[in-house]
Amino acid sequence: MPTNILFADWGQPATLLETITYYDPDTGQVEQSEVEVAIDVVSGPGRTSLNPETTATREQQAHVFLVRTDALTSDTSLVHSHLKVGERKFRIINIESSPLSGLTLLHCE
Repeated sequence: MPTNILFADWGQPATLLETITYYDPDTGQVEQSEVEVAIDVVSGPGRTSLNPETTATREQQAHVFLVRTDALTSDTSLVHSHLKVGERKFRIINIESSPLSGLTLLHCE
């Protein structure tokens, strides 16, 4: 399978930090917890641009990662989640199906 070769050659370990939001009836507050899931990613292109929210005084980096779709279970929530690759932590901003079968693109910054 071509995706196995892709991940064997270019894959690197990463941690999906899944943020789960829930209501705690004891405190009456909305709480969040973080669940760590080990996955493999293939790092795609990165892009640096000036952040318009800081009047272009701060750079922001966008990055794309390929992950195996089956590594993301049906109950995986990527809303407000992060991806940690090495020492860098990326916020997931968009999820897209890859043109390659069985792969998902995670757009991060």
